[in-house]
Amino acid sequence: MFWALAISLAVHLAAFGGWKWSQTHPWWRHMRLPDWMQLERNKFVASIAKKLPVPPQPPQQTPMLYIDVDPALASAEPPPNAKYYSSADTRAANAEIKIPSAVPDIPGTQDKMMKTIAPSPKPTPLQPSPPKPESTQTAEAKPPPKPAYAPGDLIAAKAGEKMQETNGTSPDPGAAAKAQPAHERPRTLAEAMAKEGIPGARTRQPGGVAQLAPDSTMDALRTPYGDYDRDFIDAVRSRWYELLADRQPNVPGRVVLEFDLHPDGRITDMTNSVNEVNLLLETFCESAVLDPAPYKPWTEEMRRLITNPRHLVFTFYYEND
Repeated sequence: MFWALAISLAVHLAAFGGWKWSQTHPWWRHMRLPDWMQLERNKFVASIAKKLPVPPQPPQQTPMLYIDVDPALASAEPPPNAKYYSSADTRAANAEIKIPSAVPDIPGTQDKMMKTIAPSPKPTPLQPSPPKPESTQTAEAKPPPKPAYAPGDLIAAKAGEKMQETNGTSPDPGAAAKAQPAHERPRTLAEAMAKEGIPGARTRQPGGVAQLAPDSTMDALRTPYGDYDRDFIDAVRSRWYELLADRQPNVPGRVVLEFDLHPDGRITDMTNSVNEVNLLLETFCESAVLDPAPYKPWTEEMRRLITNPRHLVFTFYYEND
């Protein structure tokens, strides 16, 4: 019994002493395995690595900010790590060669919100066809009347074009434009839309990327709800312009509204988180969201992907120039 204890103690002391000595004399670290042993070791490690499950790549985070894009500038491949989402995939690009930077160059005038599409002039209406013979007009059935805009129809209503009945006839829509001097600034949003279409200046963003395109674009990712949000925003924006058609806001500032959008198109729990203007202009913003409701129901793909309801944040900007 005594000898077994002594031998065990001697073995442990020798192992401990060898470990301490190797720390001060690391000669063993410079030892190199033969080439054939290294090759076999590498093969063994590679075979083990093939059997291990490949860790899944983290999915790309869906952007939370919507941006209008030009469908003509859509990209075949989605951009990586896009900050914005929309109804089409677009890649950051410039219309001209610029000094390379992290963001594209946008030749705009405002810095409040991201906007890359310039206001497009209002299209000239088609000229009426020559009148048909009376016999032909009576034989053909008259086309059905154009349905009026109803709440829930997510369409871009033509704000500012108000059909006024005067003695049973409609006035000439171009008479006011002809009488107004060409250089005069529009006094209301209705006049601005009649002259330029949807108003709104592009963003002023100095920069430059390597890719070229007919116009400046940002990285935007197409999502299953991009088309829905485009129509939703158009309906809110159109109603807002209708409410402001006969007035020019003289109080600059912004209004931020938060609300929930349900799968059946209902709007609930609206709150006002920011109001830098007055109560009347804030009411116009609330009415712009609530008047077209209920909106059209979500698509089946949206219902599968989105936990309802969606909490949305809308920012309205007023300018007095």
